[in-house]
Amino acid sequence: MYCHFQTVLDPESKVFKGVMRNTMLQTINATCFPVLAFNEPIMRLSYPLAFQFSDHISEIVTLTISITALLTAILLTFANAAKLKRNETNLRVTLRSIDDAVISTDLAGLVTNLNLASERLTGWKTSEAIGRPLSEIFNIVNADTLEPVENPTERVLATGATVGLANHTILISKNGTKRQIADSAAPIKMENGKLIGVVIVFRDVDKEYRMQAELMVSKEKYRLIYETSGDAIMTIAPPEWKFTSGNARIIKMFGVADENEFLTLKPWDLSPKFQPDGQRSLTKAQEMIDKAMELGEHSFDWTHIKLHGGEFFTTVLLNKVDLDGKVFIQARVTDITEKVKAERTLRQNEEKYRILFENSNDAMLILKNERFIDCNAATVKMLGYENKEEILNTHPSELSPDTQPDGTSSREKERRITRLVLSKGNHNFEWNHKRKNGEIFPVEVSLTAITFAGETIIHTIWRDITERKTAEKKLKGSEERYKNLINNSIVGVLVAEVESRRVKFANQAACDILGYSLEELLGLNVDDLHPKEHLNEILRNFENHSKGKIEVSPSTPFLRKDGSEAIVDVSGNKTIIDGISCNIGMLVDVTDRKKAEQELIKTQKLRSIGSLAGGIAHDFNNVLLGIFGNLALAKISLESDHPATELISDAEKAMERARRLTNQLLTFSKGGSPVKEEVRLEELIAGITSFNLSGSNVKAVIDCPENIHSLEADKGQIEQVISNLVINADQAMSDGGSIFIDLKNTTIPEENPLRIEPGEYVRIKVRDEGCGIPPEILSHIFDPYFTTKTTGSGIGLATVYSIVYKHDGHIDVDSKLGKGSEFTIHLPAGTAIPKKRDKNDQIAADGSLKGARVLVMDDETYIRELASKILRRLQCQVETAVDGRGTLKTYKENMDGETPFDVVIMDLTIPGGMGGKKTVEKLLELNPKAKVIVCSGYSTDETLANFAEHGFKGKLRKPFTIESLANELKQVL
Repeated sequence: MYCHFQTVLDPESKVFKGVMRNTMLQTINATCFPVLAFNEPIMRLSYPLAFQFSDHISEIVTLTISITALLTAILLTFANAAKLKRNETNLRVTLRSIDDAVISTDLAGLVTNLNLASERLTGWKTSEAIGRPLSEIFNIVNADTLEPVENPTERVLATGATVGLANHTILISKNGTKRQIADSAAPIKMENGKLIGVVIVFRDVDKEYRMQAELMVSKEKYRLIYETSGDAIMTIAPPEWKFTSGNARIIKMFGVADENEFLTLKPWDLSPKFQPDGQRSLTKAQEMIDKAMELGEHSFDWTHIKLHGGEFFTTVLLNKVDLDGKVFIQARVTDITEKVKAERTLRQNEEKYRILFENSNDAMLILKNERFIDCNAATVKMLGYENKEEILNTHPSELSPDTQPDGTSSREKERRITRLVLSKGNHNFEWNHKRKNGEIFPVEVSLTAITFAGETIIHTIWRDITERKTAEKKLKGSEERYKNLINNSIVGVLVAEVESRRVKFANQAACDILGYSLEELLGLNVDDLHPKEHLNEILRNFENHSKGKIEVSPSTPFLRKDGSEAIVDVSGNKTIIDGISCNIGMLVDVTDRKKAEQELIKTQKLRSIGSLAGGIAHDFNNVLLGIFGNLALAKISLESDHPATELISDAEKAMERARRLTNQLLTFSKGGSPVKEEVRLEELIAGITSFNLSGSNVKAVIDCPENIHSLEADKGQIEQVISNLVINADQAMSDGGSIFIDLKNTTIPEENPLRIEPGEYVRIKVRDEGCGIPPEILSHIFDPYFTTKTTGSGIGLATVYSIVYKHDGHIDVDSKLGKGSEFTIHLPAGTAIPKKRDKNDQIAADGSLKGARVLVMDDETYIRELASKILRRLQCQVETAVDGRGTLKTYKENMDGETPFDVVIMDLTIPGGMGGKKTVEKLLELNPKAKVIVCSGYSTDETLANFAEHGFKGKLRKPFTIESLANELKQVL
């Protein structure tokens, strides 16, 4: 700065007046120096001598002032520079220390500075961020759309004004963290107003936003609770105490038209003039409100009214609340009308109970903790005491003899009964009590457990039944005689009401005839017990009986519970029971007799013809034996290429057919008594049908599931059954066709129309496509020697019938002319489910047992060796043991290792050692899932028949074959 000073003198007095200044400013190191200006007073104070010698030394003064001004300017310049530096340092420290984040940019939008808060929120260090575009450091998106937000630098630079960024802004930091921020941008200007950059100020508002969202959710929950509450909620404003708001429940509870009508009311407008205690509602309501204002909260019961009539009872809760600095009363009104009514009813019932309790003719007592705490006057009188105080606090056993009629201690029995009542709720029984004078008398006791005031008591009623017991004894003999006569009668007794035709009584014989229990029969109508096609005739007979006509209705059809029909001879009569007109029917079941008559006729035919057939067959077999023997000798005697050899072979085939016919005659003649063994139906049926249809134009279609049960049956006889049915079907289809043989496992229930024993059965259906059987002869097809064929013998189906029934099975036939016939056979299933055999009888060739670990226990060395060889042929791994102790030791050693045993085969009897029964018990304690097969040569031992009951999974009879062993292992594994 250059300063030029010029003195100013008064032209008249020549007195120094001041200094004129010409100043030129120059910027030095970007620092502005202040310009000095002096007025007269200042000059006089600073330079008094100059004014004294103004006429002579004006030039000296001028020079001195210039020098002084220059020195002063220099000093001020240095002082301002130091101060600026300190301000800049303070500014940097302040910016880095404040909580708000600050980012500054230049005019190009490049970052020039970040404070610590912005480093933390953006994830960028200042040294990394300086010089980078703001959009890279300050990466912001819209919180709702996640779309990028416009860079604020351009808007600030364009307008030169401070701008707020978009609401709901999210800052994405360098590492991807997202934060909700509040932000603004402002221009950076020089003193002369020149724009040199932009500053961004922002802060993390994530927590505030979450709190705001939670507050909104909370407000919404409160609003929903408020609006949907079952209670009426309202706000009352002092001092007028008018309603200012209320929820929707108010309209329904108080019967107001709408919210507008409600807001015109005051609390006492919704109340009757007086409350139940006699106070005016207006006065009492003000008292309640004042109390709530004083205490902050107050609850009480109240009687309200609906605007259009009708009182109801409520509980009111008043709360003092402060809303926006103003005090209100919030009221919650709960309708307790039903509760009040229930309490009134309870009090009335309690009073009624007390009246009944005290005036009852039966003794009534209250038992608590096994002590009587109350009783009525009838109890005192019944026991012969003076007052009830003598009875109270006694134990029931103290008012009883030592033992009851069954010999049980009264105290012990009372404890059992008390536990029963507390768990079940009530119990009725008879008991012997003791009067004060020691007299024992019988009572009928009714106990009921009641929970009252949080405690359980037992309400007790005693009724003296001494007279009843005396009368019962007199009647018991007579009743017992009649009861025994009716219940032990083989004749059924059925009693039905005339008007409703409902069954009123039935004895055991009637239940047995119809297959119902007594309880089931008592819920039925007469109409339910007869076939519909016979119902009209039966109801006419029932009507005749109700008119007193004694009639016998022979062979009346009844429907059993299982749907089968029973033929019953009925004799009926009218009677009066308990004042009700009833019909009593005497039932004699003749179903078996009718069936027996039919069977007798058939049996007589079979017996007479069978005797003849048996004799012929016996003699013919002797002849056949001679012919067979001679043919065999002749065949052996001839050379293999002799011409007669072929003729003899043909003769043997013919003789084989004759032998089959003779076997049928023998089976027929002896009634088909079966010699049973395990029969595999799939193999048997396939072989028989192939043999009988050889050369025929009829083919067999066999449907046999793999899991079809085997039979415990006479194999030869079952072959005859299938053979005869296939031959009949073949002969019924002269033009060819198919025979369909269908096998299925089925379960027959307890009640079944076939009238065979319940259990597992195999159902065999043989159906042809032939001409069918005429209805008029269908019932005769099982008769011996009945046939419609010119070449038939008439014993084929009779033999089938005999064999099936000797095997405890059932056979039925259904036929339609022109469509064919279908025979359905049910035979009891065996215990085994056979597996399909390989054609070459190579057991387990499929490797299904390969690698199985088997432990064999037997005291015989050769059996262990034989079993080992067989099992190794089945590709199993084998170890052996001599007795139970060795078996348990070997099994336990391998149980926890990598090679546990899959199955154990145990001999049932080990002389001098632990056998199968004891060993399997110990083994199952080690491993409850162990699989054990019992093996024995004693076929009659019950263990083999009931092996599962002893813990075994399978059984083997000695001597066993490779096939039987392999099949048992497969079944168990």
